[in-house]
Amino acid sequence: MKERELQIANEFGVTEKLQKLEKELLAIDRVVGIDFDLTDFYNDIPYIIFLTKYDIPGSLPGDSYWEARSKLKLDVMKVARDNGLSKTEDSVEDYGEHFYWVFQYDQSWNVRDGA
Repeated sequence: MKERELQIANEFGVTEKLQKLEKELLAIDRVVGIDFDLTDFYNDIPYIIFLTKYDIPGSLPGDSYWEARSKLKLDVMKVARDNGLSKTEDSVEDYGEHFYWVFQYDQSWNVRDGA
């Protein structure tokens, strides 16, 4: 996790939950990086935004590339759901080697007011 996001997580009391989420996302097959954006916390918007960097070679045979992408997206949504996050109406954007996600956190995140 980047230093800025770690500072925001500490400020809002969600460091442990965020580190758990990051660890579980990185355990998903073909996910090779996570980049969080927690700036919505400052605006009282209950969203967690992150990019999942993936490694899915375009040279996979047949439909394997598309199947791997679909499985990765389903796995991310399951991990998010298991961590108290629900998918927003925002579409999952594909930036070539990253998926852009917007999730809403539930009350289990117990986000406190920032300092």
